[in-house]
Amino acid sequence: MYSASSLGHEDVTQQTLTLTFSSAGVLTNIDNKPALTK
Repeated sequence: MYSASSLGHEDVTQQTLTLTFSSAGVLTNIDNKPALTK
């Protein structure tokens, strides 16, 4: 389950956020991972 509770508690870093939608436009997956470079 995706939670935004951790937002705002750490220094902002670059991340890759991927949202996956079904053909009906329903959000089916959220993939949030840190960037490979700092």
